[in-house]
Amino acid sequence: MLHLPELHEGPVEACEEGNFLDGGGGGDIGGSARMDFPSAQPKPPPDGKIIFYPPGVKEITDKITNDEVVKRLKMVVKTFMDMDQDSEDEKQQYLPLALHLASEFFLRNPNKDVRLLVACCLADIFRIYAPEAPYTSHDKLKNLNKQAFDLAKILLKRTVQTIEPCIANFFNQVLVLGKSSVSDLSEHIFDLIQELFAVDPNLLLSVMPQLEFKLKSNDGEERLAVVRLLAKLFGSKDSDLATQNRPLWQCFLGRFNDIHVPVRLESVKFASHCLMNHPDLAKDLTEYLKVRSHDPEEAIRHDVIVTIITAGKRDLSLVNDQLLGFVRERTLDKRWRVRKEAMMGLAQLYKKYCLHAEAGKDAAEKVSWIKDKLLHIYYQNSIDDK
Repeated sequence: MLHLPELHEGPVEACEEGNFLDGGGGGDIGGSARMDFPSAQPKPPPDGKIIFYPPGVKEITDKITNDEVVKRLKMVVKTFMDMDQDSEDEKQQYLPLALHLASEFFLRNPNKDVRLLVACCLADIFRIYAPEAPYTSHDKLKNLNKQAFDLAKILLKRTVQTIEPCIANFFNQVLVLGKSSVSDLSEHIFDLIQELFAVDPNLLLSVMPQLEFKLKSNDGEERLAVVRLLAKLFGSKDSDLATQNRPLWQCFLGRFNDIHVPVRLESVKFASHCLMNHPDLAKDLTEYLKVRSHDPEEAIRHDVIVTIITAGKRDLSLVNDQLLGFVRERTLDKRWRVRKEAMMGLAQLYKKYCLHAEAGKDAAEKVSWIKDKLLHIYYQNSIDDK
């Protein structure tokens, strides 16, 4: 447990500077000048819960002086120091405050005394809530100890050849042999794969064939989970996985024809990001989007249109004439929701590329047919289409 000498009266300098959080800055904590806070304002926890402060402690904001900020933080430190693990009611009451103190506003505050007091709070918070820390957000955990996170990344990159067999063995036991008791990480297996891929794809060279195996599972929910994972890996902007691992890419494309509706739907949604981040894969996707544009499920036909129009609005060169043709066909769909999406989408493309000179002549010519198509639909018998 961390102790602050003369917690209520004494200066914060009694705690050794620099032992907790890194960063420069300082300033006199005894003056009445306003505190030099960063531009970021303190925000409530993302879950929207009300922050309860200890008795006698008012809200800590950027509207108070250095003296008052330090005084209030000292009282918060005293509260957490006096709490023990059995204080269930207090633990629940002050959970929003614990999350609040881990925000960027406090952790990266330019005033060294504020950072020091917050560090003392966090040390006791980890003690009180052990073994389950209140900080469950992955991004928040990374930022709490960014140096350790960055060090782990560097270590993995420098030891790829040595550690890759161990990683492959772990994933083999979980993915292929189904030994979920191997580690607590087994519950987060796909999140772990995504994080390792972001560090260095070479860490997963032996894991990719296992994912291909999972794509052919008889369990629809399992296939769906793998499709969601691979959609992120294939679709990420800097990824070259589709060109480096063609067998896995072709197996993934096969899920566009999956018997399980959610799998087909997830595959179609992926196509939009893929078209925008990897235009070179448009040829591969076109064939499968064509089939799905005639899918018996209305939601899938609808999302095919959304996928193509979204990419087209980003950059018309991302969608070829075939893809635009699929949208054109759906203006005659038997379902009004699908027809409406197709007509509205085409109208948006026409407005962007034909009614604005900066769009360019080539783009305008590519979608010049849309006006006649929409006018023709207007003269149909259906009142809804008009």
